[in-house]
Amino acid sequence: GSAKSPSPTKKKGGAKATKKEQKEQEMEELRPIVVQLVREEHQDFGGGFHLPTWRDLLITKLAIWPVQLSKAMVWQIGYWGRRLRGLDLSESEREVLTRRA
Repeated sequence: GSAKSPSPTKKKGGAKATKKEQKEQEMEELRPIVVQLVREEHQDFGGGFHLPTWRDLLITKLAIWPVQLSKAMVWQIGYWGRRLRGLDLSESEREVLTRRA
């Protein structure tokens, strides 16, 4: 009598373990596919976020900053000069002002 009681319990436990193992196996099979999709498809996360590149490093931004500042100052001084002389907007001025608006 006592030999029969453990076997139904083992069958139920075995069936649950089998379903659990099948689910885990399915998850393991899907994991590489999901990882590949995330790496390939999500280069841009939206909202201005993207995978970092060497251009995002602080040292790179600090090295480029003086050049960008100089270009911006030259453009702004030229813009003010044209405004003081009453000349029409140039094409680059229109583009910049449109982007800023």
